[in-house]
Amino acid sequence: MLTHPRPSQFGMQLLPMMETGRKALLAAASLQAHAFKAMMRYHFEALGFLKHRYEQDAKLPVILSPAPSLTTPSTSSPLSCRMP
Repeated sequence: MLTHPRPSQFGMQLLPMMETGRKALLAAASLQAHAFKAMMRYHFEALGFLKHRYEQDAKLPVILSPAPSLTTPSTSSPLSCRMP
């Protein structure tokens, strides 16, 4: 029959410290995950805001430009010519 050697007294004393270290490592990883998630939320919100502003900026020249009149001929057309 195979028997396992008994752990030394020194090894038994390190186990509680290893468990505490493992908990600290998991807590640090959890903190980083929460911070990354919050950062990504703020980035998405900022990108949504900028997208909306750029869309508004793209519409502004169309709003400010005068609408072409249907009754007057266009003078910028190459086919239109004026006779004096």
